Amino acid sequence: MIQVPVATYDFAGTGALSGDWTQLNTSAGADFERLNGRGAPESSGALCFARWSGAAFLDDQYSKMVAYDVNSYDHYALVGVRESGTTNNDGYDFTADGATGSPDHSVLNRFDGGVPTTLQNFSTGGFSDGAVMKMTVVGTELKMWVDDVQVGSTEDDSTHSSGQPSAGCYDVGGTGEITDDWEGGNIISNVILRRRIEAA
Repeated sequence: MIQVPVATYDFAGTGALSGDWTQLNTSAGADFERLNGRGAPESSGALCFARWSGAAFLDDQYSKMVAYDVNSYDHYALVGVRESGTTNNDGYDFTADGATGSPDHSVLNRFDGGVPTTLQNFSTGGFSDGAVMKMTVVGTELKMWVDDVQVGSTEDDSTHSSGQPSAGCYDVGGTGEITDDWEGGNIISNVILRRRIEAA
């Protein structure tokens, strides 16, 4: 499998995200935005995320992002795939706070009409500032990664078969600078890539 970047975002500056993003299922009317060059929630205690609607993506895709200032149950970062809609969004999201312990601090959710269903709880083994969270979907298989180490996987019945990669965060007590350097792209099998090269 080859990962081909389609879009990147460095969160430079402060304020609203660029027009390439569409806000999703925000709580308390808060948006995912920029704060001092990183991604942050618009208001305290708000789960905020957005999908990259500025480009088309293949159904097999990935989303990855650097996480900062994540900690036990207070600050979360998330990446998602096959997102669609707006307030009542549909898609898959990998959420983690970088901590270890019980219950597990990492979750794979499927959103249906804005309502989350937990598909898997798991542990990332703990990670620190600068860790790269990544989520991939190929067919019905969803995988979660931290610093290129797979930390979770599951199958879903392809309830959501298309859409766009997403990113977001949650801060229970403020508007912390939690994310940076997002990338979303397509996943192409070696067979398909070889056929395209031979046809060129």
